[in-house]
Amino acid sequence: MKAPENPNTNLNDLIQKIKSEGIREAEKKAEEILAEAKVTASKILNEARHEANDITEKAGEEVKRKELHSKKALEQAARDILLTVRKFLTELFDSLIKREFKNVLTEKTLETVLIKMIDGWQRDKDDDLNLELFLCESDRHMLLEGFIERFQDEIKSGIELKVHPNIESGFRIGVKESHVTYDFTDEGLADVLSEYLNPRFYTFLDSLKRGNQE
Repeated sequence: MKAPENPNTNLNDLIQKIKSEGIREAEKKAEEILAEAKVTASKILNEARHEANDITEKAGEEVKRKELHSKKALEQAARDILLTVRKFLTELFDSLIKREFKNVLTEKTLETVLIKMIDGWQRDKDDDLNLELFLCESDRHMLLEGFIERFQDEIKSGIELKVHPNIESGFRIGVKESHVTYDFTDEGLADVLSEYLNPRFYTFLDSLKRGNQE
């Protein structure tokens, strides 16, 4: 005859089974939660790293952009300064040339140049020349009182002296109705000399610029 089961034993076994299964289930759940937490943490960490890299990259690009902008601004400022200095020096250079020509174009110089020019024209022409001489009022007065009177025997050509409002020093001379005049004013001579000297002057300024960049 089979012995009756002990109720307490069955209850204990059931409790033990529930406990074991519960622990296993809890451990399994804990492992799942832990795994999910690791995945989530890894995802968050990766996103944080990407964001940090993006911020760093953008910050680096912004720094580079600002550096490039500053460099261009400095280069432009340097060019502006150089152009300003070049313009100032060129104008000073031109004014010095014109001033010196005013000092050179004295009464004696005017007479010498005129005599040589008129003499050259007369040797090339058989008939008398009708010349026009444009000059300032003071030089016209000086020539009327001195030059024409002293050299009238040497000058076979007729000369008409005319005051020109834009001439401060020197003169322009030409044959009447030829529409060709020779410019010996301080402005004209200075312009001719400036055209010759200014390229050399610009070369000098450019050499200074290259020297500063090295």
